[in-house]
Amino acid sequence: MTLPHLAAAHGVATSYEDWSGRRVEVARPAVIAALAALDVDASSDEAVTAALQQLDSWQEGVTPVVVLRLGVVGFVEIVAENRPVLALTLEGGAPVELDEPLPGERRDHLVCWRIVLPELPLGYHLLDCQALGSCAVIVVPVRIPLPAGRQWGWQVQLYSLRSAASWGVGDYADLRTVVDAAAADGAGAVLVNPLHAETPVLPLEPSPYSPSSRLF
Repeated sequence: MTLPHLAAAHGVATSYEDWSGRRVEVARPAVIAALAALDVDASSDEAVTAALQQLDSWQEGVTPVVVLRLGVVGFVEIVAENRPVLALTLEGGAPVELDEPLPGERRDHLVCWRIVLPELPLGYHLLDCQALGSCAVIVVPVRIPLPAGRQWGWQVQLYSLRSAASWGVGDYADLRTVVDAAAADGAGAVLVNPLHAETPVLPLEPSPYSPSSRLF
């Protein structure tokens, strides 16, 4: 078991494909730094081994985030020695009554408790587990509906916008001005060109649809 195994267990990528489809391995210091941001010590082989062993052990705590679709009954798991005391509060502040936690698997003196959640409205709700921490219960729509009726809007190349305050090639402040003006006129969309940085290697694409263009 090595650093890649520990990284995978915490959702940290150790490789990626670049713009040309070539597989690139992430530098070891970058992986260690990403794990450190998640409070996982991987600074040495001994620390990696200890962190992997800890993954297989139970510690008191609660799942930090649960995401549910609207209309779905979900659950939260809490590892604790005794039956946890809970309080579920909706985003607007209203309390929600919960059934008693159900005991599940046991390891030594710890029990995995399952809390069945009722159907909740859309929003960001909070399950408070007192000393064990809290769990954000996020309820999302099953589907985002399209706007009703036909919509119109402007297609804007950001580098073609000009204002007295910009450098003559457009910036985000200019884009905000166009968006606000379009919304005031009843527009339903503003379509912009890609805003990420172009890959600065040959061959450069002289395309007006790229983030930067030599044609312009």
